[in-house]
Amino acid sequence: MRKKRSDTGKTRPLACGERPHTWKYGLDPIKKDQNFAYTKWTAQARYRNEEYSLTLDEYCALWNKKIPYTEVTYWSKKGRKRHDYSMARKDRDKEWCVSNIVILTRPEFKDYGLAYGPKTGSKHKDKNE
Repeated sequence: MRKKRSDTGKTRPLACGERPHTWKYGLDPIKKDQNFAYTKWTAQARYRNEEYSLTLDEYCALWNKKIPYTEVTYWSKKGRKRHDYSMARKDRDKEWCVSNIVILTRPEFKDYGLAYGPKTGSKHKDKNE
């Protein structure tokens, strides 16, 4: 059912505003951010034609683990800067799944043998070409 605004004549929904009781993450801002990050991550995986079987709960469980020897989670240190954490596949030819994922800092990517950029033979062209 819609209600008319008397000043503009336009219609608007009767129940306006945020409805946290309908959100899958409730009022928790961390779960909201993780849901948004998971949605972006799955969209990028589909765009790059990468297979994945990681669910939202598995994604959150990976990021909510504590960093060894600290009381801080990986999620709190996730980012793009040099010593922030990011997620990568151990084997780039296999799908994204819990057993094929590692969370590392960017300098550790080289130590682990992972390369930056798209996989060889992907549909993305190198910028230098």
